[in-house]
Amino acid sequence: LHKEYRRQRQMCIRDSVVAAPDGSYEVCAGGRRWTALGLLIADGVFPADCPVPCLVIPAAHAHHASLIENIGRKAMHPADVYAGYARLRAENWTVAAIAAAHGASESAVKKLLALGSVSPTLMQLFRDGKIKMDEMQALASVSDHARQEAAWKASAGQYWNRDDHIRQLLAETEMRGDSPVARYVTVAAYEKAGGEVRRDLFENDAYLTDPEKVRSMADAKMQRSKLFKAVQAEGWLWVECRVSFEYADKKSFGEIQRVLQEPSKAQAKQIDGLQKKTEAARTKLAELQEAEGQDAADLDKVRGLIRGYEGQLREIRAELYDYPADLKALCGAIVHLDYHGDLTVTRGLIRQDERDAVAQATRSNDAEGQTVTCLLYTSDAADD
Repeated sequence: LHKEYRRQRQMCIRDSVVAAPDGSYEVCAGGRRWTALGLLIADGVFPADCPVPCLVIPAAHAHHASLIENIGRKAMHPADVYAGYARLRAENWTVAAIAAAHGASESAVKKLLALGSVSPTLMQLFRDGKIKMDEMQALASVSDHARQEAAWKASAGQYWNRDDHIRQLLAETEMRGDSPVARYVTVAAYEKAGGEVRRDLFENDAYLTDPEKVRSMADAKMQRSKLFKAVQAEGWLWVECRVSFEYADKKSFGEIQRVLQEPSKAQAKQIDGLQKKTEAARTKLAELQEAEGQDAADLDKVRGLIRGYEGQLREIRAELYDYPADLKALCGAIVHLDYHGDLTVTRGLIRQDERDAVAQATRSNDAEGQTVTCLLYTSDAADD
């Protein structure tokens, strides 16, 4: 302490003090220097009236000075840092004001404030070394002390990645902001509709606290979609909207298969014309390849024509590959979200009470010599 005070005196480092009501001054930053000075006076190195350079600061800034001094010079226990920032917030300092006073980003201040709001019981365990820093960050992702303590107790048997387990427990009744349904609705739309979002400042994750509201918004959005209206116009007996439709969900349905339909007169004429153009272009390409001194650009031009004709043929044939119209009227389709949160549709689904009608229609088609439509039934309909 003697050496520290001598060194800092030579560097003109001053104690920070605030004026007291009785005319004296109270040290708010520089306790080690004050203690060293007392020892030097006691040892006779300095006289009792030795002048001490001080920086007089407003009383409102005293806690800031003390906090900054301890952080910058002697490492505090993280719990003391969190408590210090929590005290500033309790004194109605805004996040922006705290950040400006300490030269920190608002994001960093928000994290420190979140850690400072952890349950006192858990904070003491943190001081005692029984809670790790990553676990404290996981606990600080919610502000409810009861939830924090319950999650800590419930994760007691988790020895690996306990912080991940804590986050999972805290989010049991919530929906992740990157889930397919949340992506489709969007977190912004959910918040605009009055939904509450919990944000984990340490993982940059968002959690939607009202999953039922998200699913309701998704269903309404799907029913307004162009895809849903287009599927409704395809002639199905029924069309449903679901936020998810997994393999396990599909097992309760039967399914009709698409078949190649006969083209209309207009389609047949278009197909014939494209086939003739393709053949003519192939013949021309063969002639150009046999001739000497042909420009490569001419060959590429003809190849481009062939690719274009073939692409048009594929588009027409894709339109012809469809579900039989008579069976469409006996089964349905489900519009749902895929893994990425994009809207898609599963067609040709047969509900249990529709199986007999579909089977009878299929047998009638077979008897009339029409194309046989394969019926695929899942486990519940395996006997058929």
